[in-house]
Amino acid sequence: MMNMMFFHSDYRQRLVNWEGFARYMTAMVRANIDRYKDNPLYMEWFERLRLESEEFVQFWDLYEIKQKRVATASFRLPDTPEMEFVIHSASVVDNDPGLHWCFYVPSTRIRHRGESIASTGARHEAVLVR
Repeated sequence: MMNMMFFHSDYRQRLVNWEGFARYMTAMVRANIDRYKDNPLYMEWFERLRLESEEFVQFWDLYEIKQKRVATASFRLPDTPEMEFVIHSASVVDNDPGLHWCFYVPSTRIRHRGESIASTGARHEAVLVR
């Protein structure tokens, strides 16, 4: 997720609330960095973010700390309205500190270009994203 957020411009353009969500994700990394400081692959990934993303460094330097919670992300999709997803996540699943889950659940709200978000009344299923 973080690689897409900071290294893929098309993802950034589609995520309507990119800055707020990027700050939230960076604050979650800050809250958990100590847990992974002895993992060379994690630290290599973290250093890449610090070296190659000015935005990550800007958000990192805010010293914000967040725990996983319900968040929202709105995406612009080609030839469709904006879609809002409610993101549910948790850490230490089944008492395993290395196991995390994240569900992107389509909201019942959509936004057509130029309109405010409105409820559709539609039902959606959760999708597991690793």
